[in-house]
Amino acid sequence: MRIGISGKGGVGKTTIAAVLSRTLARRGHRVIAIDCDSDPNLGVGIGLGAQAELIRSVLDQSGPERHVPVGLAPVELLDGYGFPAPDGVTILLGARAEKAGSGCTGAAHVTIREFIEFAERDLSGTFVVADMEAGLEHLSWAGGTLRHVDMLLVVLQPTSKVLLTADRTNRLADELGIAEVAFIANRAGEGDRERLESFASERGRELLAYIPDDQAVLEADRRSECLLDWAPDSAAVRAMESLADVVELRGRQPVTT
Repeated sequence: MRIGISGKGGVGKTTIAAVLSRTLARRGHRVIAIDCDSDPNLGVGIGLGAQAELIRSVLDQSGPERHVPVGLAPVELLDGYGFPAPDGVTILLGARAEKAGSGCTGAAHVTIREFIEFAERDLSGTFVVADMEAGLEHLSWAGGTLRHVDMLLVVLQPTSKVLLTADRTNRLADELGIAEVAFIANRAGEGDRERLESFASERGRELLAYIPDDQAVLEADRRSECLLDWAPDSAAVRAMESLADVVELRGRQPVTT
């Protein structure tokens, strides 16, 4: 199953992607976690610490010209660029901004889009979890980086700017024909539940998870640790494990397009 996690900057996409990836891996699934942000943090969030800087990005900026691999099957791309993470997760990094004024990362997005497209064929039974860059470009350029995901999870918080981005994301996902779109509430109080449930319902979508505001998330971030390691029994982790239950169940069902 191929999953994209999207939302406005700062809503908690990376923490959710990290905990979801490792939770699924602990349950015996093969998991590929893709960091699609040019300012990547998924490696740290998933528990690699300083080793995250060793992840080789698909976009090679070491020479005078930028280069990305062309025509590689998913297994070949993983052999060359996959990096081992805790619980058996493999991380794939699209691009890391390393040089000022060096140009866009569109070529890397094309490679990641193609990896996601063919992962279902070549890596059957694998969960692919793509942590997207903030904003909407992953749905609007390079043919739509997330065009071929089976499920798009859009992270919500009860602010007008976050909800505006979520609404735009929902509309673009519809235009791309993404099979399933659902919302996740993160760092929201119980008093916000009705508003967020109404937001999802008005768009014909599910509010798939409600992750509470939890001090443990901030403390894990301060320590550069994965939340799953720092506070495995925290309320936020329990909510994300419940999200994994739903994702795991959907992954067993045939995808209809």
